[in-house]
Amino acid sequence: MLNLNGLWQYAATDGKAAPPFGKTLAGKVLVPYPIESVLSGVQKHADFMFYRRLVTIPAGFTAHGQHVRLNFGAVDREATVYVNGKQVAHHVGGYTSFSADITPELRAHGPQEIVVAVHAPVDGANVMIGKQRLKPSGIFYTAASGIWQTAWLEPVRATSLAQLTFTPARSLDAFIVTARVHGDERAAMLHVTAYADGKAVGEASGRPTSRCTWPSRIRTCGARAIHSCTPSRPRSTRAGRATTRPATPACAASPLPRWVGAIASC
Repeated sequence: MLNLNGLWQYAATDGKAAPPFGKTLAGKVLVPYPIESVLSGVQKHADFMFYRRLVTIPAGFTAHGQHVRLNFGAVDREATVYVNGKQVAHHVGGYTSFSADITPELRAHGPQEIVVAVHAPVDGANVMIGKQRLKPSGIFYTAASGIWQTAWLEPVRATSLAQLTFTPARSLDAFIVTARVHGDERAAMLHVTAYADGKAVGEASGRPTSRCTWPSRIRTCGARAIHSCTPSRPRSTRAGRATTRPATPACAASPLPRWVGAIASC
């Protein structure tokens, strides 16, 4: 992972200016602090703003066919992201994370240019803002605009695990795994192994569907679930070895007495 927190170039704008590709911005902002905060170094609201940063990506990030994903923990409120002059993401919502595969836009050599255009109207538009106000008073507080959560780059396989959701059965003796995959899900194989007190008690394998839902059930007796996924071949993980074995639930039905967690990798 390459953490992108730190000083970025910054400029407030009127919302009509073109993205500043190849141009140095006069201001500086410390990410990931809202521009209204003292720690950001700006301490002033702007409805429209640009962030710009040049990044050198380690050669290992693209080795062996790996892809590079650009991630933002949160940007308030509407963000359009460009890499080397090409739009790679557009996200609306100041409280949710988003990411993009930027591999096709990377230059073969030299620094990579990241530009983020942000629109943060706060209470100047009918959007979700909680108690944020441009003129805070009483129970209302200062707005938190711009990049206000961590930004980072990470190398991933061409097909990688994006999200896992676990839904317990009503009987509390099984759960359903829903997987979302980045890349070609047809090349992905998801393998799930459930552990209780350090012992494997159930496992199943399957491919994510076109809806990214994998409805196989794992019956389990207890405390811990370890999950792994491989696009094309078995892969060792800290939890064990990912395989393509068929579903073989191995645990007698019983309520889940403890919290079920997960560790996942692709």
